[in-house]
Amino acid sequence: MAAALLLAGLSMPVQAQLSREDIESLRERGRAEGWTFTVGENDATIYPLKSICGAVEPRDWRSQGRWDDSMPQRDLPSSFNWCSLGGCGPIRNQFSCGSCWAFAAIGSVECYYLIAHGLNLDLSEQWLVSCTSSGTCSGGWHSAAYEYLRCDGQQDPCGGNGVVMESAFPYVAWDMACGCPYPHPYCIPPWYFIGPDWGIPTVDQIKQAVYNHGPVSACVTVNSAFQSYGGGVFNACTDEDINHVVVIVGWDDSQGTNGIWIIRNSWGNWGEDGYMRIEYGCSRIGYASCYLDYVAEAGSTTLPFSDAFPSTSIDRGKWSGVTGAEVSDLGLNPPSPPYSLNLNGSPDGGDSIRTSVMDTTNFADIVLAFQWERTGGGDQPEAGDDLIVEYCDANENWVEITRYPGSGPAMTSFSPASITLLRNDWPSAFHSRLRVQLRVASTETGADDYFVDDVSITTTTDQQPPADLHWVQQPTTISTTAISMSAHADDPSGVDYYFYATGAGSHSSGWQSSPTYTDTPLQVNRSYSYKVKARDHATPIQNETPYTATVSLATFIQTPTALTFDTVTDASVQVTAPGTFTRLNQNLSGLYFEVTAVDGTPVGGSQTNTWTQLSLSQTAAAVGLSPGTAYRFRVKARNYYGVETPWYPASGYIDQATTGGVACSLLGDMNQDGVLNGRDIDGFVRAKLGAAPFTGENQACADFGGTLQQDVTAFVNDLLGP
Repeated sequence: MAAALLLAGLSMPVQAQLSREDIESLRERGRAEGWTFTVGENDATIYPLKSICGAVEPRDWRSQGRWDDSMPQRDLPSSFNWCSLGGCGPIRNQFSCGSCWAFAAIGSVECYYLIAHGLNLDLSEQWLVSCTSSGTCSGGWHSAAYEYLRCDGQQDPCGGNGVVMESAFPYVAWDMACGCPYPHPYCIPPWYFIGPDWGIPTVDQIKQAVYNHGPVSACVTVNSAFQSYGGGVFNACTDEDINHVVVIVGWDDSQGTNGIWIIRNSWGNWGEDGYMRIEYGCSRIGYASCYLDYVAEAGSTTLPFSDAFPSTSIDRGKWSGVTGAEVSDLGLNPPSPPYSLNLNGSPDGGDSIRTSVMDTTNFADIVLAFQWERTGGGDQPEAGDDLIVEYCDANENWVEITRYPGSGPAMTSFSPASITLLRNDWPSAFHSRLRVQLRVASTETGADDYFVDDVSITTTTDQQPPADLHWVQQPTTISTTAISMSAHADDPSGVDYYFYATGAGSHSSGWQSSPTYTDTPLQVNRSYSYKVKARDHATPIQNETPYTATVSLATFIQTPTALTFDTVTDASVQVTAPGTFTRLNQNLSGLYFEVTAVDGTPVGGSQTNTWTQLSLSQTAAAVGLSPGTAYRFRVKARNYYGVETPWYPASGYIDQATTGGVACSLLGDMNQDGVLNGRDIDGFVRAKLGAAPFTGENQACADFGGTLQQDVTAFVNDLLGP
């Protein structure tokens, strides 16, 4: 992405689309209208809104798509989030290119591979922008992108279709030529619009699609409040036409007025670490929603695992695959009343339920425990009507652990079961994508019903993450190209740290044992954000902490190392700080030219004695000055977040006098008596110290045209004579 980020940086507008005054005006509006979110500067506010919103609605999209207008068939939890289940990869940044449609399509596909296959892929949005007819940096449509990503989909100009890797065609944020062919190592299953085709789906329809199939791409209407969103529940709603595409990853009925969607954006360091909470129905969210037709399985769960089935809803954060199994109150004397899991036979295959993915690579053992009951079916129990317990190995083959035969009298109470899998005895159970499954073998109706309750999967391995993770030194700028930081957490086994960075050209640390990290080389005068998490260093399972809060800052701007005077007149001095200064026009960046009289009184024009953002010039004009008068000058700079450099010069000032004024017939003759002698010394000293002249003194006679030391030497030499 290095080239892409550089190009995106070069394409930034001269002025931020939302200035500090604009954002303050939005804050005032928010206070007046009761907004439940904050606004502020972020990676999106530096661009014109139109350049980062690229949803262009085709006329015929309704007739070209496949529709699923079915109503929800299952109980839904009050809150759900695929990201908390390991189903969301890193946030991306589309920069100043209207490719949101491509990022939304690719975002949902990346979630699909993470959830369904455990693959954390980085896929190419640029291929969609450059090589397909689904859109450009001027906009496009997300469902059109899916047509090129399908296994049997539309082909690009090179005759290829399917997914292209980011490494094969990196993102550049402009309409770059295609340059095919590209390898297509992956593809996606069929996709569907969530019905109805005449409007926005209901909240429950979108929920059901997210719950069953994973994150969905959807349109929304974006305004300046949305663009500057900093966190909270977004409620600055508008009914204008949609203009942006995002990914819905979850919901929470308990937040906002009637509930909120959790949406994933493609604007880098924006909102809540790249995400937003938005009210149901706000700003047409959900318009033209699409899902990929696969059964979503949560990316991962962690041990200890437990489920006593407290309600009739199956917890999809724990159970990724459910076929026919239901939670009911039909079991007799369940240990966790009133519900237990019911599995029975069917001509289409017996009921089954399997856990989400668990990483058991470093476990010493796995302890599976549950309570079970068989209530009986027909007069003659079916042979093979068994309850089977199994797990999948690393090759996705199911390995039977044990089974409970479907014979004997009906049970009137639950029976405990406990199974320990030792690494030496069951080596194929210890890998990164273990799932445990309970299923009924029967393929006939009228057979025994099985009930299961109080399922737990544990291990004797330590599972406590490091404690008290905190910044020792928050991210701190140490140069124009480097930011340093350090953190600390406690764990008996030692601690590994992961410093996560966002911003143009930034580098995350990866897991490292050192608690200190320096990110370099970075771009000069750029905004960056950092957070850190920790995990066990030496234990078999490396338990991770959550990330800390994000800290944002900027690298230093260059320190002025010179000051020149371009044009000097009777009443003005044009002063320049030469050299290369980066992004002087961004956020709080700028130069400060201080101009004072010799006694320290500020003087000068509109670009002096104040911070000035300069895009093309590093020059300021001090105006309204007095002829033939000495003035003092110095300059400093500050970066994106307002951190200032030292003054130049490092101590003192550079003196410069205006032209004109009273002529001096004899240099050094301060009292103008026509003779240079000892009576002129006091006047010369007063002039050089910046004191007010005595009556009759001409301070212009103290200016020999050099530095202070040079003027003193010339005065003494003339005073002493040949």
